Amino acid sequence: MQEQAVFFENSHGVLLFGLHHQVEQPQDIGVVFCHPFGEEKHRSYRAFVNFSRYLSEQNIESFRFDVKGAGDSDGELCESTIESQVEDTLDAISFFQNKTKVKKIVLIGLRLGASIALLAAQKEPRVKGLVLLSPISKGANYWRELLRTKQFASISLNLPATKSSVLMQQLESTGTIEIEAQMLGIDFVNQLKSINLLEQIKQYSGELLVTGLARDSLGKELSQKLTEQHPASDKSSRLWCEEERDYWSILSLYDQYNPQATYQYTKDWLTEKGLSS
Repeated sequence: MQEQAVFFENSHGVLLFGLHHQVEQPQDIGVVFCHPFGEEKHRSYRAFVNFSRYLSEQNIESFRFDVKGAGDSDGELCESTIESQVEDTLDAISFFQNKTKVKKIVLIGLRLGASIALLAAQKEPRVKGLVLLSPISKGANYWRELLRTKQFASISLNLPATKSSVLMQQLESTGTIEIEAQMLGIDFVNQLKSINLLEQIKQYSGELLVTGLARDSLGKELSQKLTEQHPASDKSSRLWCEEERDYWSILSLYDQYNPQATYQYTKDWLTEKGLSS
């Protein structure tokens, strides 16, 4: 098992960073990971590393990468949009396939990364399987969550919280907004708010696994609706909500929780669906 760090150009000539988890006897399946946004990306980093290494032990190649403006990739995050992150994902798939003998691609995305994965899968017939880990089903709800995070950050510093309406006015005036030390552009925000996976899932007909947390009743309800909206829900859609806790909150920075149950279930699902030998 080897791990090779690489840089590759996206379709606009921006250098993106990736890490290829190689195996000794490659199969015709390969996994590409789609990371979540902002602090959730940092907090879940170790879980994604261990997920890739777990798959390598099962003889499944994988590829992790950073979208433009995130992690070790070039570019500014304020110039990144939902559409550009989808394009970066498609470019990562092409790079991964050109570098390996992989024929079938499975995308595994967490939170907003799951939303990006689905949007990419709609455009890429090489994607045969999709694993959505606690996906952001409705971007407008997630955007309100991010705004509340910004407001709570002010309160923690004994500063008055700015009203959401004022924050939106500032965004429209300046074209950018700072969330969790990340500068976001207005195009990113507008495209984020338009995400509705309950509708967009109807345009994807490949194999689908949606996961959630055992104690998250609202998340399970949305995930159940998502699997039901899948065009082949009777045979190609699966919901699994047995993971005990999240692995992208601030607690993950301290206890380095690994979602072993998610690793195992995903591997078993890949095998069952014929995506892995």
